[in-house]
Amino acid sequence: MKLLHIITGLSTGGAERALYNVLAGGLAQSGKSVVLSLRDKGAYGQKIRDLGVPVYTLGMQRGVPGPLAVMRLRRLVRSLRPAIVQGWMYHGNLAAWLAQRMAPGRLPLAWNIRHSLYGLSGEKRATRQVIRANRWLSGAPDALLYN
Repeated sequence: MKLLHIITGLSTGGAERALYNVLAGGLAQSGKSVVLSLRDKGAYGQKIRDLGVPVYTLGMQRGVPGPLAVMRLRRLVRSLRPAIVQGWMYHGNLAAWLAQRMAPGRLPLAWNIRHSLYGLSGEKRATRQVIRANRWLSGAPDALLYN
């Protein structure tokens, strides 16, 4: 049963470290995890690969994803054929929802938030829009993990 983790990026941060810790804590040994970074491999990409976990990147820039990134996401999801999709953080959750819709069959979907949101006003404009989209789609995930 392959688990696809979709995260915004793999730079130095709390969610990135948490994903690494989950994988290093035993999940990587199952050989069933795959990581997809919407941006690049960042600081944790090689560390995760060193655990034996494949890491894919879409190379997206900040802002709205272009059609090429969406097509690459679709192609990757269809080739990996995961059994479960788990998003990490707001952008990763939105991409995980999209990946679930693009995959053949009905995959279980989990969202993971590792952030204390004190108010939308402190977030970037695009992030506020993604958070609002997550709110509208919040009934879609089969599980929500909030730390």
